[in-house]
Amino acid sequence: MEEFKYRDLCGMLTVLSLHSQEGSEDALDAGDQVTLSLLEKTAKDMKLDDVARLVKRVVAEFQDKTRTKQDLTDRLKAVTERVKDDLDKIKFMFIPPEDVKYCDETPLFGTDVADTFGERVITDIQEAGMCFATGRYTACVFHLMRVMEVGVQSLGTRLGVELAEEKEWGRILNKINDRIYKVLYPSNKQLSAEEKNERDTYAETVAYLTNVKNAWRNRTMHPKATYTREEAKKVFGFVEDFMQNLVPLVSPPESGEHST
Repeated sequence: MEEFKYRDLCGMLTVLSLHSQEGSEDALDAGDQVTLSLLEKTAKDMKLDDVARLVKRVVAEFQDKTRTKQDLTDRLKAVTERVKDDLDKIKFMFIPPEDVKYCDETPLFGTDVADTFGERVITDIQEAGMCFATGRYTACVFHLMRVMEVGVQSLGTRLGVELAEEKEWGRILNKINDRIYKVLYPSNKQLSAEEKNERDTYAETVAYLTNVKNAWRNRTMHPKATYTREEAKKVFGFVEDFMQNLVPLVSPPESGEHST
């Protein structure tokens, strides 16, 4: 999908229209030539090949100093009509202002998530955002599933729980909770303040994971058949919360920091 700002094209055509009626005695002055060059480039970028060829021809024609402003006006009208004809062959997609953030180049889940998990999640997060912005909500959740697989496996590794082949939400949560509350921080164990803090951090992560499960609306990590905009938006937000909360748990501990 190509990004294009329609106002740029409109602005160039407006400038040319004004230049054709006012300005220097030359039919095609320096300002016109610059604008036409930009228009030709824009037309090529948009695959408006007929427009690009016509603009190039107009520039060549008006090297003849006998041409008048009226001649230029007539030719620019032809350029404008050609633009309209060629635009009819292109399908433009409108992304509303509130969704533009989903297709920006900035890391959608923040730089900490991008730095911690790297290419394992960056592409899928970006694709999930692009799919959401363009209304492909089920595809958005499919990409988020791939992000969750990385997150869940990273959490399992940190806890010492094998989750690589596990896809059922209930079993994933049971394994994680058993490890936290029966092995690492059992109720019959006297916990230090640091251990209590670690336990609470894991508990918060499990809460975010539960939110993802509930928004997923399927008993396994595989997405259901279709997702609405609102459903995909909930999944997106909860996956973001989960991955952000996971960062301090799976990041390598600093020197002197306790590791479970």
